[in-house]
Amino acid sequence: MNPRRLYLFDIDGTLLAPGRTPRETLNQAIQRVTGHFPDLRYGDVAGFTDPLIVRRALQKQLTVDGDLSALISQVLADYWEQIQRRFPGASDPRVYDDAVTFLKRVLSAGEAVGLITGNLRAVAQVKLERFGLWDYFPFGVFGDDTEDRNAMPWIARERAWDTYREAFPFHRMVVVGDTVHDARAAQIYGAQSIIVCRRSDYREEIAVVKPTQIVKSLEEAEIIS
Repeated sequence: MNPRRLYLFDIDGTLLAPGRTPRETLNQAIQRVTGHFPDLRYGDVAGFTDPLIVRRALQKQLTVDGDLSALISQVLADYWEQIQRRFPGASDPRVYDDAVTFLKRVLSAGEAVGLITGNLRAVAQVKLERFGLWDYFPFGVFGDDTEDRNAMPWIARERAWDTYREAFPFHRMVVVGDTVHDARAAQIYGAQSIIVCRRSDYREEIAVVKPTQIVKSLEEAEIIS
């Protein structure tokens, strides 16, 4: 019997479509703190961590000498305050049924699971709780842990040991995501990846990184055992 694998699920674009609410809320948070509206687009946020998104927006808008940490913290605190009010009742977020089905298939196969997401932990919880998915994941790596998406598989390996008391070498880890950044983070460590390409215009970019599987829907994904 093969040892089980650790499946690390991204949230936005993979498990659920967050809609415009989070991006609009972050735009407004940056504007309230800095006085400048960043007009964040899909390409500015997809696959990046919340702190890095804010850092890059501030660097584009402001001429600031020294550390941006205090401003970033102000923006993220404002963002969190607003998103917990707005997201639960927003009309645009929706869950991807194919992702939920795949998650349940992974669990039924006896594999371990965790989250790997650029969302702040508290934001991730609000998003997933709306759709009843938070309790499926015993641990996660979040934007609070690192700004660098590529560092997340390393942190996940350590956190998985704390959770499962089981060692998962990188070759037994599978990143389930929707962007080239997810595929690249897996590739760096020799982990495998399943990338659901929900936007066909990004398929060529993702394919260059050679994920283990690239699918149009997670209904097509195969359990890697």
